[in-house]
Amino acid sequence: MTFSQQMLEHHGVEQIPLRARSGSLRSQSWLWAAANLNPFVIAYGFFAAEFGLSWQWAAVAVVVGCAVGYGLLGLVAVVGARGGRPTMALSQSVFGRTGNFLPGAASCLALLGWSAVNLVLAVLAAVSLYEERAGFEAGGRARLVCFAAVAPVVLMIAFFGYRLLMAVQRWIALLAFTVVAGYAVLTAHLVHLPESSAAPGLAALTGGAVFALAAGGLAWVMAGADYSRYLPASAKASSVAGWTALGGGLPAALLMLYGVLLCASRPELVAGLGQDPVGALASLVPPWSAAVFLSVTAVGFMSNAAINLYSSGLSLLALGVRLRRPVAVVANGALVLAAAGYVVFVSPGFSVAFESFLDILGVPIAAWCAVFLSEFARGSEWSMPACPARATGNTGAVVLASLVGFGLITSRDPVLRPILGWLFTEHAKQSGWGAANVGVPVAFVLAWALSRVFSPRSEGTSAR
Repeated sequence: MTFSQQMLEHHGVEQIPLRARSGSLRSQSWLWAAANLNPFVIAYGFFAAEFGLSWQWAAVAVVVGCAVGYGLLGLVAVVGARGGRPTMALSQSVFGRTGNFLPGAASCLALLGWSAVNLVLAVLAAVSLYEERAGFEAGGRARLVCFAAVAPVVLMIAFFGYRLLMAVQRWIALLAFTVVAGYAVLTAHLVHLPESSAAPGLAALTGGAVFALAAGGLAWVMAGADYSRYLPASAKASSVAGWTALGGGLPAALLMLYGVLLCASRPELVAGLGQDPVGALASLVPPWSAAVFLSVTAVGFMSNAAINLYSSGLSLLALGVRLRRPVAVVANGALVLAAAGYVVFVSPGFSVAFESFLDILGVPIAAWCAVFLSEFARGSEWSMPACPARATGNTGAVVLASLVGFGLITSRDPVLRPILGWLFTEHAKQSGWGAANVGVPVAFVLAWALSRVFSPRSEGTSAR
């Protein structure tokens, strides 16, 4: 058997046989650490200025948001270890085959979208590296070369699947940690923190915490079981949740916190992060190190693009599409390449509206996660679809909670603005609640409560 045959993953949405479940708990930490050790995460520190938070209160928001978001990711990973199937396949045990179409389609769309976004960012980071070395602005030919160098690597990693992904993530995490630590050393002299300010309003603090939640663990929950399904069935739930949450949450929180400190020390940095995050961060280090910084940033984006593309293939199969897993990745990969190519070569401004659309998917994702984990808390069986009554109740809980959640978020995008935030009064919008995106946590809490009302325990579960 050749090396490529050994590395190629053939398992799709079926349950992983016990003999094949050879994953390790540490591998979970390496995977999620690599996904979050991207130097780009430092740029998330700009949210402190967006919400008017002092660096101390922004730190509180980061800790709360990351703890909750990656805690949820850890719990979803526990379900993957118990059920031995991908996230969206396990979701059928909560919503049934028909009801699972809605969260499955949302998952596939979100994962495809973020794969395309990360691929675009990887290409732009590679273009910035080219410009840094060449000393002049890159043209269309240089962008094409960078696209042709980056895209096949992303597609290849996702195509081969689990084994190759887990093998490269450890080395990416180690490389990224070294570069991020070096970046912190080179920029530490820029940190001069202002004096403490008065406590912020509840709306501003909530908005900061929701930002850290949505930008961190919540963005990954629909892929949480895709990698833990290879863990041994004997793995302790607390260990699975702990290693997963720690691996993703600790680096994400530390990088966000450092970004907060940089923005608090250099307020002029905020505007640059909003327009060109990678370039603004690279400008803070000496020219000789900027190339290393840009290279590792590009690798980090490629890694995240591959993770999202791999999981999007599993979500596509969970929708009932009859394809082999590698073929599903190629099909989704073609869509990702088309979307990323359109942004890079045709309409760069399109990415703003595109990312705004992906951001609002945080509401239904939060609602789905609440119902999914509610069933986990009930001790439901994950080997068969839910009974019709429970599936209908759970689906209704997600739909209603999402509708309420959409009424409690806003968007700067002019296309999306009219269809969001209808539950806010003008006074609430002016007082800061409109930008706080409270619809995300409200959708989670409401979906959990509605699932208990619409699908009471006495009706039985899929295990009964």
